[in-house]
Amino acid sequence: YSFCTLLGGKPHKMSRSMVLATIASMAHGCTHFILGTPEGDVLGRSMELGGVQPAEVDAPMPWDIVKVPAGREFKPSESDSCKGQAVAGWVGKYSYVGVGYETSDYRVTDGMNMEGLSIGEQTLRMTQYQVPAAGKPAVCWQDMTTWLLSTCSDVPCVLNTLNSTNVVALPGFSSHGFQHWSVSDKFKNNIVIEYLKGELRIHNNTVKVMTNDPPFEWQILNLNQGVMLDTKWSNPAHIQVQTPEFGAIPNQISHGLNLVGLPGDFSPPGRFTRAFYLKQFAERNTPPSNIGEGVDLATGLLNSVHIPKGVVAHKGGPGNDGTWDFTQFASLKIPGQQQYYLRTYNNMQWRKIDLKKTDWKNAFTIPLYNYENGVKDITRDLL
Repeated sequence: YSFCTLLGGKPHKMSRSMVLATIASMAHGCTHFILGTPEGDVLGRSMELGGVQPAEVDAPMPWDIVKVPAGREFKPSESDSCKGQAVAGWVGKYSYVGVGYETSDYRVTDGMNMEGLSIGEQTLRMTQYQVPAAGKPAVCWQDMTTWLLSTCSDVPCVLNTLNSTNVVALPGFSSHGFQHWSVSDKFKNNIVIEYLKGELRIHNNTVKVMTNDPPFEWQILNLNQGVMLDTKWSNPAHIQVQTPEFGAIPNQISHGLNLVGLPGDFSPPGRFTRAFYLKQFAERNTPPSNIGEGVDLATGLLNSVHIPKGVVAHKGGPGNDGTWDFTQFASLKIPGQQQYYLRTYNNMQWRKIDLKKTDWKNAFTIPLYNYENGVKDITRDLL
């Protein structure tokens, strides 16, 4: 790993051992959702992590935007978490773009390939990977996103590949590598991949939302807690009392009260429930009619789960150098048009990559953070 970025000022470099210690101490929280439009799906995703240590730095991870052409040879992972597990390398069949933090070998944690296959990994601390089995190839968990993006074109391919391969890790390794994956393709197939108690579990993502712990099945059932939420205007006439000073009581005196009880916290269950109900209400009442409107709605939903730095509790204190969890970047993916959007904590302006117009001659990386805040001065327009 080579970590060297800040929100501003000079880069802060970290050694590989420092990076591993940093990741292990971070909080992880991400939100993923899928919006439908007549022109195709729009996928939204936020990436929340604690910043780079020490706490006074608390900078975003040094993310890179990664572009990799088809035909690249990937060596087996050298991750300490898979050491001695006889994991395999592979040759990529498909070009892809994504975001990663170990970009010397072009691995990513979020991305989309030329066929519109989209994959994102998110923390699931209850994960327990498979163990190597004789006669069955093994892949390191850390290679999962890159491996599938570069070798599969759609969700059926992913399912066939996972059923014939074990995804492994060294028993007892640090929980920073415990992940689950959201996978979508341009044919509107959407699944969630989890490894629990050493077994592969696949879920159809029919609710079109994913966050973190507890596992996906628990999150789905927990949605029943919000069943009374609605977008109807309340009419309490049947229980009102007329008062001489204040008129009819109770009375709806402002808007937004229909969502009282919607979780506003940044826990994974809170974000899962909030993203689901806001998405469902918006799609039912004002469904996006095209990709542009889908991008607008997805941006609004991402804003509803955006985590400002300094508000989520960490384990900091004497002898424990914690960092603040915050939304380091967000992405939008449009599988049917092979378009990938990115924004960062300090620059909320979307930047778009059109995979159909990309030069795939060479693998390439650029820093995700460009030290700009996206503010445009329009003073001259008023002169």
